[in-house]
Amino acid sequence: MSNLLKDASILLTPTGYDNGSMNAIKPENAFGEELIVNGDFSNGSAGWGTYGVVSISNGLATIGAGSNSGIYQNILTQNKNYKVTINVISYNGVGSSQIANNNGNVLYNITGTGIQSFEFTHSISDGNLLFRGLSNALFSLDSVSVKEVGQDWTLGSNWSIGENKITS
Repeated sequence: MSNLLKDASILLTPTGYDNGSMNAIKPENAFGEELIVNGDFSNGSAGWGTYGVVSISNGLATIGAGSNSGIYQNILTQNKNYKVTINVISYNGVGSSQIANNNGNVLYNITGTGIQSFEFTHSISDGNLLFRGLSNALFSLDSVSVKEVGQDWTLGSNWSIGENKITS
C-alpha cells in the first residue's frame, strides 16, 4: 500500500485517513471558461446576433413585444454539457420567454425575474444558443453566462473512487 498522505495534492484535499483510505473532496462540475462574448451587454450588441424586436443598450438586452424575437450566439458543441446563468430584470408573463437551441428545442422557460441557472447537454450539431420571446413575450436581461461543465476529472492510475472516499 502506498503512503496515502504522500500522494495527496491540491486536487486531492485530505480531510482525514483511516485503515488504507483517505477521505477527500472531489471537484463537482468544474466549469470551463466563459463562452459568452459581451455577456453584460456593456458593448451594445457586440458578439450577439439578433432577430425580431430586440434592443441592446446601457447594459441591458430587451427581447420581445413581437411575435418572434431573440438574441443568440454560436458557442455550443454537440454532446457537451453547459451551465447557463442569466439575470432577468423584467418579465411580462405573456407568451413564451425561452432559452432554446437552433433546432427549436426549449432548454429552459423563463417564468419570472431574478438570477436563474440551469444545466443541459447540447444534443445537436448547430451551435446556436437562443434567448427568445414568442407570442408577444417581453423580457430584459442584464447578464448572461455560459460555461462548459467539466465531466472529466481523472485520478492517477493508482486511485479509484469509492463511496465518499478515495482509496489506494
